Amino acid sequence: MMQDGGQNKNRYLLAYFCWRTMIGLNEEIRYLMQVAGHARCIIDAGFGRIKALYRRTDCETLSDLENVVASSSTTNEAVLYKKPDGTSRFEWREWKTFLGEQFREDNEETSYCVFRGGNVLRSRPQEVQAAGLSRERQAYLATHVRKYLRAKNKDTTCPLSEE
Repeated sequence: MMQDGGQNKNRYLLAYFCWRTMIGLNEEIRYLMQVAGHARCIIDAGFGRIKALYRRTDCETLSDLENVVASSSTTNEAVLYKKPDGTSRFEWREWKTFLGEQFREDNEETSYCVFRGGNVLRSRPQEVQAAGLSRERQAYLATHVRKYLRAKNKDTTCPLSEE
């Protein structure tokens, strides 16, 4: 059973928690939300520290950004999608489609079973491959951003198109 006061922005998160509990990955999940109007939290503070350091740092490469995140606070840690050997650290999955097929939308404040039934147990959504930058975005970066980079970073951050 799920209770949600029309907060469909949380629909997939709540469905994901239900799914984890249903397949036995968790026995119980406690989901705490902030009171409306009180939006400050420790996570926001961590992002604020990153933003403050980023503003006063020359940041031209992914490695530079990783260093900004790691240096911004003792509690902030940069986790890059790709390992140095080029393999992925984690998988992206099509959770919205997967969960949308298995769990109902909750439009009004009420209590009811959101699970539609079916074979959700032990299955996982399809993995999504990182698409990378489109040719248009690469061309934009090469035309508008590359000129502001130091020479050593131009080919890494904004390579010229081979066309």
